[in-house]
Amino acid sequence: MLTDENKKAYKDSEAWQGPPEGWLKINFDGAFKQDSIEDGICGIVSDSSGAVFDGVREEYFC
Repeated sequence: MLTDENKKAYKDSEAWQGPPEGWLKINFDGAFKQDSIEDGICGIVSDSSGAVFDGVREEYFC
């Protein structure tokens, strides 16, 4: 649940920063529905300019 405290922490967080020149960065996240059997993950691979090279998204049913 997104609370006022969580919203403030999100606003105060740093913006995404790319990796050093010549490197790739992998970002991933996961989510679930509390009252459901559904959950999933996603991720992307990007370079220092923010160009996306690849990505993945998977849904799971537990």
